[in-house]
This record gives sequence, C-alpha cells and structure tokens, in this order.
Amino acid sequence: MLSALPRVPKLRGHVFHVTTEQGYAAIKADGFVRSNENQAFELTSRQSAVSYFRKNGCISLVDLRGVSDEDLEWGLRKYYFLRPFSSNVAVFLILDPSCHEQLIPWTMSKGDGARAMIVPEFEAGFHRALPFALIKSVIHCRVSRKPDPGSAWSRQIEDDDPQPPFQR
Repeated sequence: MLSALPRVPKLRGHVFHVTTEQGYAAIKADGFVRSNENQAFELTSRQSAVSYFRKNGCISLVDLRGVSDEDLEWGLRKYYFLRPFSSNVAVFLILDPSCHEQLIPWTMSKGDGARAMIVPEFEAGFHRALPFALIKSVIHCRVSRKPDPGSAWSRQIEDDDPQPPFQR
C-alpha cells in the first residue's frame, strides 16, 4: 500500500484542480479556472505538453470520487498530483458536485491512441473555463517529503491554514 494514501482523505471522494498559490490568486482575480490549451500558464511536467485534456481545450482535473486504492497508487506513479509543481505549497480547488455532470471522463481519450497523455482511472476534464463560482472549497496544503523506506513516493500533506478554509 502506498504510504501517501492515508494522507489524502480530504481529497478522496472529490473532483479537484490543483494549482500554485500564484495560480490560485490569478484564478480568483479572473473568476475562472481556464484551459491551458495555448500554454499560457506553467506546465506541471513535460508530459503536460501532450496532455489529452490540455490539447483539447479542457482543464485537467483529478477525480477521486470512486477510485480504488490500487488505481490511486498506480495513478500517483504516473502523475503525482500531491506536488506537481516545485513549490512546497499546493492549492486544491474542490469542485461543487453540481458541475460533475459536465466532466469529461478519461475514457474519451481512448480514440487518440498514443498521441496524447492521460492518467487513466482518475483524470477528468472540464471544457474551456470553469467559473470560480463552481469551486466549493479550497485546501491550501504544505507538501513535504518524509523519509519512508517502504515507499519512494512518500510525501505528506500537512494542513497549512494561513487563512481560514474557503467554503461556499
């Protein structure tokens, strides 16, 4: 069992977008989470350049509503969403369930073959722009590496509440 799994309970059962503190400030100011189709924002990794959802004008999301521990462990090895940027602070924008029906599942990428990167089982998309009004809550987390001989992927999420949690 991946040691990071017990440390993500606040994210389990939710759909979210992860960003940096600077990204969050820009999203709040703009009023939207926007697609990075034109690479106007920092890419989280080299694979992001060929991301299925980015290439198709969508916002990339993580959908942990029904993912098993095994699929989550496998997916974390492909995309470590707990710390996708070099910063030690990640900001998770939790979507309101009212917009879940608008999500595009990862299975839509199957027709693209190897021309696009996707994280099966838990990546989802939202077309073009996600209004900030559809963000139910925001979790600011400090993410740090912890030595763990049982897992090379061990990182711990610690609550970092310099401000009260945002809730709608």
